[in-house]
This record gives sequence, structure tokens and C-alpha cells, in this order.
Amino acid sequence: MTENLNTEPEQVPTPHYPAAGPPLYQAPTEFNMPRQPAPMGPKSKSRKQFILPAALLVGGLLIGGGIGYANRPAPVVEVQTKTETKSVTPATCIDALTQADLLLLNDADMVGYMSDALKAAGSFNTAGIQAASASMAPVNARQKDLLPKYTSAKQSCQASR
Repeated sequence: MTENLNTEPEQVPTPHYPAAGPPLYQAPTEFNMPRQPAPMGPKSKSRKQFILPAALLVGGLLIGGGIGYANRPAPVVEVQTKTETKSVTPATCIDALTQADLLLLNDADMVGYMSDALKAAGSFNTAGIQAASASMAPVNARQKDLLPKYTSAKQSCQASR
């Protein structure tokens, strides 16, 4: 083993702390001196000098604004007359529209039965296909009855225009 041949003791720096005790004396200056209250005396005349002109100015503005508002020109009201032309649907066209509604309702019934038939065909249900076909027969008969009525009503509507 080797020994430390250095015979000087190690010096460790010690932190410096201020000495404990009362704070150091600070000479009074104008910034740290307590303020003396201002002497109470009569109010300055400069403030009184502005009160009357300010009151007169405000009063004048109010009176002038009131006079200007009272004497404003009356609003001009323009009246415009509009003439509307209403077109009246001829009775023959109303009949054609009624026939078209009946035809569309019949077509909606047909689409419902066709949907049932397609579902049955998708599941290879022959009885369902036959039932849907049987349900479509009266709808087809109504279609054959409604179509000529609609066609003649449509033609008479077009002729009346």
C-alpha cells in the first residue's frame, strides 16, 4: 500500500454568511422618508375656472342636438304598386294530374310485389314466386285500365294551353 506523503491538510472552502445582528444603518433620504400630508387649504381656483365653461358646453350640445333632431327632414315614403298575374291550372290539367297520381300509386304497388317476387327467387322459393305473380295480376289489370285514361287527360291538357 502506498501512503499519502502529502503532509498538508486539505483545505475545504467554507461559505461566507453575513454577520447576524441588526440591519445596517441607512441614512434617511427623500425616497425613504415618510411623506407628510399636504396642507389643507382652500381649493385651487383653476378647477373652479373649468366648471362653468364645461357645464355650458354640455348644455349647448344637448340643446343643439335637440333642435337638430326636431328639425330633421321627414323621411320620404315611396309606395310602389305591384301587379301579380296568377295562372290558373285548367280543369283538364288537374284531371291529368289526378290520373297520373293514380298511375304512380299503382306502380308503387307493383314495385312492392316485384320486390317480394325477387326475394322469393333469391331463396329459390317457387311458392313465393307464384304468390307474388298472383298478386301482380290485379295490379296489371288496373294499369291497363288507368293508362288510357291518363293518356287522354294529358292530351286534353296539352290542347287547352
